[in-house]
Amino acid sequence: MVWYKGFLYQAGSWKTARHVVAKVEHHAGELFPRLGFIASSTS
Repeated sequence: MVWYKGFLYQAGSWKTARHVVAKVEHHAGELFPRLGFIASSTS
């Protein structure tokens, strides 16, 4: 099972908020999900 979620995030060191996409993958037989994040430079 794979889930994607997009949201805006602004770290303390960033001047503007960024679009971030998170990917969560659940694989059969694995205890913990695999996580991935992508932050774009466009707002």
